[in-house]
Amino acid sequence: MYIVPLIGKGTPLTLVGLDAACDRAGVSAQHLWAVIFVETDFPNCGYLRDRRPQILYEPRCFSNLTDHAYDETNADISSAVYHQDHGSFNDQYLFLAKACALDQDKALQSCSWGIGQTLGRNYQEAGFADVTSFVLSMVNAEDGQASAMAGEMVESGAAKALAKEDWVKFAKIYNGPGFASNQYDRKVKRQFDLLKDKLPDLRVRTAQCCLWYEGFDPGQMDGLWGKTTVGAWHRYQASHQIPVTDALDDHTFQMLVKPYISA
Repeated sequence: MYIVPLIGKGTPLTLVGLDAACDRAGVSAQHLWAVIFVETDFPNCGYLRDRRPQILYEPRCFSNLTDHAYDETNADISSAVYHQDHGSFNDQYLFLAKACALDQDKALQSCSWGIGQTLGRNYQEAGFADVTSFVLSMVNAEDGQASAMAGEMVESGAAKALAKEDWVKFAKIYNGPGFASNQYDRKVKRQFDLLKDKLPDLRVRTAQCCLWYEGFDPGQMDGLWGKTTVGAWHRYQASHQIPVTDALDDHTFQMLVKPYISA
């Protein structure tokens, strides 16, 4: 059982949160979105459908933090060797639960969290006094995830490299010395180029996230009002006996997002 709750509202990224993260890191929204799209797995939301944060559990990090105390008895969650195959999101939470039973503080530090996949071990760089407050912020809203992402970038020097579009240097700092093996630098640059003149519309993306939470698949959380998203929108409207519209009308939007937007 977790002492720290891992399900919250899952509030999607807001313009205030995005602008604050960009200002903190000294980068443009295009830069930040490029990293978000590379760091998060499809559908590129900071949360799973049940509103647990998207995480990646790192057995090697847990092993290092616990001085390899569990490597022999719990090799699936504690290993000095990097695990390439991480498994499903549910697998990640099973690994985290098992590690929390041994050492919750270090287990939480051994996960990367949210849209920036900020490593819990770097909670101080992200701007938090302890890993518990860091995780609570990751659980609460994507605004907190973006802020932590920006803080980690600033403290590590990755933000300056990103602002200069030095993709190799950024990748080496933010993804690690093995970045070339998965072409991380090229992936971020590719996303950056794709985002030119078509940044995600945050109102559309908010609708996409909330549709997903409600069980209607909108496709990728890309902030684009495309065919898959419109189809999910129509199904949501039909399920609530409200007029079906092709446009993102305010009545449906407010009804959809109300459970997930903090007052």
